[in-house]
Amino acid sequence: MQNSTDLREALRQAMRQRRTALDSGDRMRASAALADLLIGMPELSTPRLVAVYWAVRSELPLMHAVSALLRAGHELCLPLIQPDQTLHFARWQPGVPMRPNRFGIPEPAVSVTDELLPEQLDVALLPLLAFDDRGGRLGSGGGYYDRSFACMRGRPRPQSPFLLGVAYAFQQVARLPVEAWDVPLDAIVTDSRLIRVLST
Repeated sequence: MQNSTDLREALRQAMRQRRTALDSGDRMRASAALADLLIGMPELSTPRLVAVYWAVRSELPLMHAVSALLRAGHELCLPLIQPDQTLHFARWQPGVPMRPNRFGIPEPAVSVTDELLPEQLDVALLPLLAFDDRGGRLGSGGGYYDRSFACMRGRPRPQSPFLLGVAYAFQQVARLPVEAWDVPLDAIVTDSRLIRVLST
């Protein structure tokens, strides 16, 4: 029988393969459909401080969502990898100077004094490899988001920051094997629907 670690890694590999198999047209259609669902959420009905991500390794791209959020007056942030393997965030808009982090992912080139802590966000969009309707999220395995939002574990939800997973619809599974360090999502938005997790 496979243990939880083996099951999670097998699921990561399977979902990476499915994402990688999508062509550019599939990705762009998914990006547009997701943006339409996202911008209609009550949590985004007034301008907020919203963390987005720079899509890499076949993650669902956010270009349509970013454009819609900016038009609606939201302030956007991108993650900054910290030496302790957590994330801070920095305000971003098109034209902001960028620099690659140690993984080659672009980050805003800001000073330490301009960095924001996760708890300062209103809404955070989190990439993922698999999810379930209980708010379980399987990331890429680095643990950056789970460490960064660890303060949300065990707290009544939803509350700020509102944790919103972003995924293709096919990334949903019946039940994820979860670990003690996993931070559950408040909702998941896909290219076909919005899934809200029941408050605890």
